[in-house]
This record gives sequence, C-alpha cells and structure tokens, in this order.
Amino acid sequence: MDTTITKIGEVVVAELRAAGYKESTVRNYQKTIGVLVRYGREHGTSLYTQALGDEFGALTTSPRTGQFSAQRRFSYQRLVAVFDSYATTGHVDLSVQKRGGGGCIGQRQMSS
Repeated sequence: MDTTITKIGEVVVAELRAAGYKESTVRNYQKTIGVLVRYGREHGTSLYTQALGDEFGALTTSPRTGQFSAQRRFSYQRLVAVFDSYATTGHVDLSVQKRGGGGCIGQRQMSS
C-alpha cells in the first residue's frame, strides 16, 4: 500500500466522489490535501504517518491572522481522521464521528 500523502489523497478523493459527495465538498478536501502535501514537504517527507497527521491536525491558528480558526480545526482534523483510517486499515472511512455525549439516543428508558 502506497502511503504517500498524494496517493492517499487520490484515494480519498475517489472515495468521496464514489460516495456521492458534492463537488464543492470534494474541492474542499482537495484544498486541504494540498495544504497537507505542502506541510509534509516543509517537514522533509512525502509519506503520511499518524504522527505527521497529529501535528497537522493541531494547526488551528491562521498564519495570516494569528487567530484560532474553528473551520481550519474541523477541516484539518476531519482529513487526518480519514487519512488515519486509510493508513491503518487500507480503507477510507467516511463515516461521521459523533463528538461524545450521552450514549444511544433512540433507546432511552421512560420513567413511570
């Protein structure tokens, strides 16, 4: 399995299109993949590792404004989760991950 950032990015984009994601979403992923490719180059690698992904996912401050960016955090961490799933299993996992909380919603007990 090829673990270069570019190759994993190609697989992710193909899976997004196969799953019927809107083209605007696919373009956003492509843009973030491009940022990850540049980040890897700056760190002297073209290979994706979970350590590199962790570092990249933690980049939540805009270099232009110096301010925290919730959109950047969401985009980068979502991409890292997808890349990690491919790196560990060989398959792209596009499932939505919940942000914690109170367990099963549909199976609450009624108190009498």
